[in-house]
Amino acid sequence: VFVAYASRCTDKEWLGDLVFKVNRSDDYGVRDTLVGCASDYLPDPVLRQLVKRFEKEAGKRSDEYAKRHWLLLVESLARQLKDAPLFERTRIASWGSLSTAACVDIARVYLESGDAQTAFVWLEKVPLSESFMADERDALFLAILEHLGDRAGMAETAWDMFMTRQMGS
Repeated sequence: VFVAYASRCTDKEWLGDLVFKVNRSDDYGVRDTLVGCASDYLPDPVLRQLVKRFEKEAGKRSDEYAKRHWLLLVESLARQLKDAPLFERTRIASWGSLSTAACVDIARVYLESGDAQTAFVWLEKVPLSESFMADERDALFLAILEHLGDRAGMAETAWDMFMTRQMGS
């Protein structure tokens, strides 16, 4: 209902301010969904204003959970804006260390943003011996190779995935 109304609202600045205020008084993250689809009803300049406001709120928080909540909202907007460097910077600021999940997520956002080469670099940070998120990593790796037009690499990777799965089962 909100998106239907918001997409017809002509005062996008007011709407962005409303989304910020609603999220500021949302202690349980129930209203995060309004941010998760913000690109459906807000233009890029207003989304970028929200990013700055969310980052500022995160900076005010000493509690890591509260800080991370605001940074997750920034990540969501970065993904919608297809701003992979912002997503990368925010993920690192949020968690500090680069886990397998972080590397895969960052690579995915770079690919979604059209930068397959940087996505490839991020995915290479995950050791092939790492079993956590292996299916997601492999599928993303295939998508990156396809985007790069590397048919031979796709075939080799698909074969390696098949052989690895066969030996593991």
